[in-house]
Amino acid sequence: MSNACGTGNREWQLHEAFCFEKARGRFVERSIASTLFNNFIGTTAHRFIMSSFPLPVSLRIRPAILLFGDSITEFGFGLNGKIGWASLLAAAYSRRADVLSRGFSGYNTKHALDVLPSILGNPSDESNAKMPLLFCTVFFGANDCSLPTARQHLKIEEFSTNIISIVSKIRR
Repeated sequence: MSNACGTGNREWQLHEAFCFEKARGRFVERSIASTLFNNFIGTTAHRFIMSSFPLPVSLRIRPAILLFGDSITEFGFGLNGKIGWASLLAAAYSRRADVLSRGFSGYNTKHALDVLPSILGNPSDESNAKMPLLFCTVFFGANDCSLPTARQHLKIEEFSTNIISIVSKIRR
């Protein structure tokens, strides 16, 4: 069975390769680079290279866009095959920034304060240098304003204090 362009012997060509997907009966364009890359990922050589040469955050060539929030953020890349707001943002900033989604369904701002240090890292630790942020979104509040009988509910005063604290920690 063949999973690459051409027949089972994987004939690589220097120009764009055109593959025929027999299962779907349509032509699919696939470049030689993407074919080689897709066949390399997950192999023993790939795991060895990635574990032997870890890249520190300081070597990032692109700034990050951090999406931090509740389920609105968690499902921002879409659900059930639909396109979400985060995927549209990632497409708009393609090759200019990395979009990092950190959404936590059911979380309120009190929970967010607990997980924020693990997302941002420890700025005093040089091996965990803070990533350069282009910008950050903070989408919390839907769970905070739930009915008073719900476990996520917070009073407006506590919500306001938490949001101010979250923003100030991200700005550091």
